[in-house]
Amino acid sequence: GCSLHPNVDRLTFSVVWELDEEGHVLSEWFGRSIIRSRSKMAYGVAQAMIDEQLHTAWSDAFSDEQLGHFDALGPFDGATVAELSGDVRAMHAIAQRLRARRYANGALSLHNVKLSFTCDAHGVPVSTRPYVTKSANHMIEEFMLLANERVARKLTASPLFADTGALLRNHPRPNERGLKKFAAFVRDAIGKEISTESSLAFARALDELKTAVSPPVFSALQDMATRPMNLAKYFSTGELPRSDWRHYGLSMDLYTHFTSPIRRYADVIVHRQLQCALYVDDEGGVEEARAKYALEFSGLPNSGALGVAADRCNVRKLAARKCQEGQALLLVCLLLQKQPSYNDAVVVSIGDRFITLYVPHYGVTERVFLGDLCNLNGWILHREKDEDVKGTLVLQWTEEYDE
Repeated sequence: GCSLHPNVDRLTFSVVWELDEEGHVLSEWFGRSIIRSRSKMAYGVAQAMIDEQLHTAWSDAFSDEQLGHFDALGPFDGATVAELSGDVRAMHAIAQRLRARRYANGALSLHNVKLSFTCDAHGVPVSTRPYVTKSANHMIEEFMLLANERVARKLTASPLFADTGALLRNHPRPNERGLKKFAAFVRDAIGKEISTESSLAFARALDELKTAVSPPVFSALQDMATRPMNLAKYFSTGELPRSDWRHYGLSMDLYTHFTSPIRRYADVIVHRQLQCALYVDDEGGVEEARAKYALEFSGLPNSGALGVAADRCNVRKLAARKCQEGQALLLVCLLLQKQPSYNDAVVVSIGDRFITLYVPHYGVTERVFLGDLCNLNGWILHREKDEDVKGTLVLQWTEEYDE
């Protein structure tokens, strides 16, 4: 984005920490700042540094042709590739500890398959592959999560929002009935008992499943595990009791969105609230901070108005998500229309007239109606009494059917 252009001053809102080697915050500073990036690196460049393929020159890891795809690597302002590589590896080491601590505290990893498409000049897909997140992605994610969490703590600690409310983001517990249904499915289909009492217990159960079944089956189970999950939502702290502020998926008591004001309006609201909270620190009083804030903006919204803004942000975020998912499915359909392919699938349920399949390669779940299969003579479903999961489906194919 434009904020990453190197060798150019950019106005920002920053969170600056002093961290120890374990990632514990020793001190922090919030405030408006000016940054001047020394290099515009892609994830692939940072990954080469983490993998220690890149030390003193870009040519250590990339050919001239590959470097032509990167814009403004630099480095600038007297920096060297060696310095940048050392900084990235130090950040990665801390990020690994932050990530390990998050998962040890019960954070969930339920990322469904995301596809990356290659399109021709007309925007028609010609190939696809799963988008693989690597250590460089995780490194950036950890520091973004830490910034969001620390800003949430700063806002809720300020007396400014005792009455008006701060904009946070919560994630309610999953649907209990759905969780129990998933646990019953795992028990009946695989023979393993899993606990869903807390996010920590559920996370550990999923880790055990990952080692107990094949990757395609685990991918299908992970997709099924997301079904009972509620959506994370923005809210005003003045409208929800303290017990409802927690983010279940991240296993955090306080969380907000601060790091992406270019693409999310919620982050803009949080930036403004944080600035007013800093005015309280500077001016020594809530009313003085409000007066100073009013010179820049129209004033802080009350809890009701903030709740309306939060609801609007939730609606637009869900719409964007559905649009993104719909676009991916459309591109898959366009690709398969021109390039039909055979892929392995996992049967996740059977019915009297259908089979539900999960296709790991595309990350999609589809219901196949048996009556639509042209080479099928008939079928018989043997269902055990009072069982929703266990059963046997017998398919009778035509003699001409060629596997």
